[in-house]
Amino acid sequence: MNYIPYAISHTTRRVIAIILILSFFIISPTIILYTAGYRYDWENKKLLTKGTITIDVLTENVHIFINNEPISYSTTLSLGLQQKPSVRLTNIAPNKPYTITIKKAGYHTFEHELFVRSNQTSFIKNISLIKKAEPAKLLEKTSQNQQFSFAKHALHLLYTTHGKKDQQTLQLRSLEDQKDVIIYSTTSTLPHTAWSPHSQHLGVFFEGTTLLIDAEKAMPITKIAPTKSAIPAHLWEKTERSPTLYIMNEKGVVQVTEKQTRAMYQHPSSSVWYIDEDSHLWITNEGKHTIITQIQQEETHTLSQPINQIVDINAERIIARTRDGLLIEQRKKEGGIYKAKNLSTQNLYYNDATKEWLTWNEWELWAIYENGTTTLLNRMNDPVTHIASLDKYGMLLFVTDDTFFMFNPGYYITTPILTVDNIEHVQVNQEKRIIYFVGSVNNSQGVYELPY
Repeated sequence: MNYIPYAISHTTRRVIAIILILSFFIISPTIILYTAGYRYDWENKKLLTKGTITIDVLTENVHIFINNEPISYSTTLSLGLQQKPSVRLTNIAPNKPYTITIKKAGYHTFEHELFVRSNQTSFIKNISLIKKAEPAKLLEKTSQNQQFSFAKHALHLLYTTHGKKDQQTLQLRSLEDQKDVIIYSTTSTLPHTAWSPHSQHLGVFFEGTTLLIDAEKAMPITKIAPTKSAIPAHLWEKTERSPTLYIMNEKGVVQVTEKQTRAMYQHPSSSVWYIDEDSHLWITNEGKHTIITQIQQEETHTLSQPINQIVDINAERIIARTRDGLLIEQRKKEGGIYKAKNLSTQNLYYNDATKEWLTWNEWELWAIYENGTTTLLNRMNDPVTHIASLDKYGMLLFVTDDTFFMFNPGYYITTPILTVDNIEHVQVNQEKRIIYFVGSVNNSQGVYELPY
């Protein structure tokens, strides 16, 4: 076949060459930018770069999904010799939400909607899935008058028993090996007891005598006679250095440790008193409006309102109870004033792991930080009776009259764990991941353990 020759003019060739060159300089950067993760947002008329999603899970052998699509992952060896799942996804289209789902058979599912932004890494981290488990009974509750209390970390349980001829005993059980030791036995009234919130030590208060007991050894380590009252005014020092108990008697404040008992301060002029971690005594004036610390250079702090109790004092803030709730005030003035915050809460829990106080009423949970700032963590649908820490990363246990909830404040997720007949006392062993509680399960009252 013969083709008719087609002559291309010099001008046409030049135009084609220019178009090809321009196309190269337009398309090549576009491809390079696309490969590098850049996208053009036509709605907002701006260039965006892709985002990154990082997922770290503390539970082994989980299944991870993004928008219901399974994701493969590598594992890293944690300090506890645990194979920790780790996911890092790059080149994720930005300005979009992604549903992250983490599953494992026999565990409650974690699900969270994660919004990915341009040129930023969005994190899901330190996620521990909660087991689906049934509680196991450890001890039968034999009477409605029987009393129970857990030590810190749920390592020990103190409980009473009632025998024949009005015999009553105060018993200490190790929750590690379920062995019991009788602390005291009587046919009259049992003494008042108080666990240290910071150690495995127990104060046993008789009229005229106080015992300081090391629960690990299950024996008295200190015996003193500080007061005529059966329930003296006392305070446990907020430290894990050594167990220290302060008791107010008729002469003043007595410091009780494992090694010694000594008089600290003469009788203060106020019933509202507090001793900080530096062993400084704080008292209020007669109107309970001003607190004073008795140190070499006396510090006076005028509060914004009267108080009934000093809860905690550090270098930056004061926490105190008032008639209507809690008062949080700075110790250093800003603009010539002490900044103050009032919360209509009464319940308190100190989280050792996060170094923050948690306070709540029936409907709200607040965090109070070391610098005195506060944050509303959650608004609740059901009245919460107990709160405890589940791990060192901030995950919390919420307890109502009959239900356990897991609450993750980082992702604002609340998950029901278990519902029983009723729940009275709760303590958590974080190391073994066990919730201990006193309550009723299937109409059977007793002490239970619930793995999580």
